[in-house]
Formats: sequence, C-alpha cells, structure tokens
Amino acid sequence: TSPCAVQPGAVTARHWGARRWLAALDSPVVPVLVCSVTVATCFTVGALRYLTYHAWAYDLGYFTQVVDRTAAGHPFQTTFAPYSFLGQHWEPILLVPALATRLVDTPLLLLAVQAAGLGLAPVAAWRLARVWVGGRVAPAAASCATALSPLLASAAAYDFHTEAMTPVLALFALDAGARGRHRTFLLLVGALFLVKEDAMLVAAGVG
Repeated sequence: TSPCAVQPGAVTARHWGARRWLAALDSPVVPVLVCSVTVATCFTVGALRYLTYHAWAYDLGYFTQVVDRTAAGHPFQTTFAPYSFLGQHWEPILLVPALATRLVDTPLLLLAVQAAGLGLAPVAAWRLARVWVGGRVAPAAASCATALSPLLASAAAYDFHTEAMTPVLALFALDAGARGRHRTFLLLVGALFLVKEDAMLVAAGVG
C-alpha cells in the first residue's frame, strides 16, 4: 500500500467531522453565544468609560438627565437646553428607560439597555438569514458579521444613543415580515418611529 494513500476510515472521519461542524453552525447556540459576547463587551466598554470618568456630558450625561427629569414628572426637560429635548431630537422611546429609572436610578441602566439592544441585533440577523438565505453557514455568518459591524462598535464607544436600537428593531421587523407575522412587523416598524427622526427613514425603507 502506498504511504500516500488515504484510508477509507480517515475519509469517513473527516466527513463526519465536517457534518458535526455544519450541525453546530445551524444550532441556536451560535446566536446566543454571539449575543452574550456582544452584550458583555458593549456593556463593559460603556461601564468602564463611565466609572473612569471618560463618559461625555453631551452623551451619557445629557440622556441621563433627560431620563431622570422625565421619571420625576418633568417630561424631556434638561438644563442643557432652554426648551424640551423633543424640540431637538424626536426620541419618545426614552420613556421606556424613564419608567425603569423609577426603580433603578443609575446611568448604567442606559448602558445596559443599549448593550442589550446591540447584543440582540446579531440574533435578529441570524433569524432573518435563515428565512432569506437558508442553509447552515449563512445565518451564522450574518450573526457574526452583525456583531462585528463598525456600527455596533462605534455605538458602544460613544456612551448612549437611542439610534443604537435601530438595527435590532429593523432586523426583527424584516424577520417578522419575512415570516408573515404582520402584526409584529407593524409594531416593530412603529417602534422605529419612536427611536429618533433618522430612524423614520429606516422604517420607511423597511416598510
């Protein structure tokens, strides 16, 4: 027998090894793992910036004050401007963290909400790729590509901004539309109209 000959058993082992890898890529464990790593990374970056006094006043400080004032019964008021914050940016979605602030009053809450939104975006991309593309590799690749996108990285490095919620809402809306879940689709598109004025363009594109 030639020393270079490939034994049938080795081919079979490689075949089953490749199938196991493909099966692993098709598992929901992939988006869950990507989501967990993304949430942990984004929150850690934001929290370290805040705890080491590197957070910017016109980002985290601004939004923290708007949320705190709203929670105290003074909707969208801030000392940064002599008018309502809604006159500068249309972001009614801040009512959600304002309600949560009545229970947990810390700027870290905003960073946690943002990290959760950024972390769920790869999950939405995984689900959408399963419907639009199918297969085993494409959904995992879409999930990883979303987590590694410059948009998510820059959002984590610039404290808190509501537009960080745009990718996850848009991707889940597209997923709901692709699966024929029209009510969920309309709710998610409607939520985009509450994120920021820029997100309305995204909502129009998704619709």
